[in-house]
Amino acid sequence: MEIITQFKQKEAIALARSVMWNDANKDTRMLAASMVWEAGDPQAFKAIFPLLKPRQLQGDMNFEQEHILEFLAKAHQPAVIRAFASDFSKMSSQSLSAIVKSTFNVSREPLHKSILAEQEKVKADYERGVEALLTHMVTRLDGISADSPIQWKQKRGVLEPDYGRAGDIAGALLAFMHPDKYRFSLNTPLRQREIQRIILLNQLRKEQNLPPFTVPTLPTRKQPRNTLSQILFANDTSPLPPSPYLRLMALQGSKLEKGVLARRLEEVLASLPPNTRGLYVEIDSAGNGTGIRLFLKFIPGKMKGTGSRLILSEKIVSDSGIFGYGSGTLTISQRTTSHLNEMLSIPQNSSFETYLTLVVRRVTVPPWERK
Repeated sequence: MEIITQFKQKEAIALARSVMWNDANKDTRMLAASMVWEAGDPQAFKAIFPLLKPRQLQGDMNFEQEHILEFLAKAHQPAVIRAFASDFSKMSSQSLSAIVKSTFNVSREPLHKSILAEQEKVKADYERGVEALLTHMVTRLDGISADSPIQWKQKRGVLEPDYGRAGDIAGALLAFMHPDKYRFSLNTPLRQREIQRIILLNQLRKEQNLPPFTVPTLPTRKQPRNTLSQILFANDTSPLPPSPYLRLMALQGSKLEKGVLARRLEEVLASLPPNTRGLYVEIDSAGNGTGIRLFLKFIPGKMKGTGSRLILSEKIVSDSGIFGYGSGTLTISQRTTSHLNEMLSIPQNSSFETYLTLVVRRVTVPPWERK
């Protein structure tokens, strides 16, 4: 009976090998590859790898793609990491979050029996790949994941981000993997994390013989309630035309009134430098009476669409989670404006941080609206 069972298992695995390469249905191929993988055959990875292409990661991932990603990560193959890192700057926030969770968490797990023979080499190569992926990620400021404020849970020695800036999460993961090489504390206010992130970036840039970025300084002087004490631009941000720049900078040192910040940001969006398609904004307070910090970084790339009307897509990342809004014009929505106004009601001794992504697109004006 045992011989018959073994024979049937071999037949089933042989069939699964054929299906994982040739079946038209991705789910069926995944199921077959899982059977082959459990049987200890690393060929399962090679059959599934072509199903997830880097360009597919530029948009939001569906369940099928996340399932494929999780399977590929378990193969501990450096080729997976290299494929992800090849066009990292265009990856969507959701894809970024899924990749980090899969690749980092898997890198802390025991190796599968199909690759135990090469254990030390595979583990070392994969860990180097994860480290390289995270060093790319340090440059990213967009929020990843959602549901709750920044927290890190310790589960079986695995760090799991709930939500936060991609660059901060990368810094914390690098420090967790290599505490002798990297330093980063996630449990600090946003402006302190930004200093840590720039220092880490400069460490990486030094290894590439690149000049360092300027490390921002922390304000220490006490300010009246709701004072905008700092306006900072990213090191690689293109210059604004004089008029919107001066009007924005005129807010520095003054008390923010409701609605004013939204209007100034709209003026910036209406005067975007060449080869930029939007604006990334951070607004935070350390809760120590030193005022509000405003940080801006232009989003590189060409505006999508070919029409004559400019419209705005908005994403807010805050303590409440991640919200997306859209506007039929280049005006910041009332919801986003209300959110910015609510920050001015937060007690001065309480910290807060909000990330706002504003992307401009072109659309065709419908005939009934044309003059």
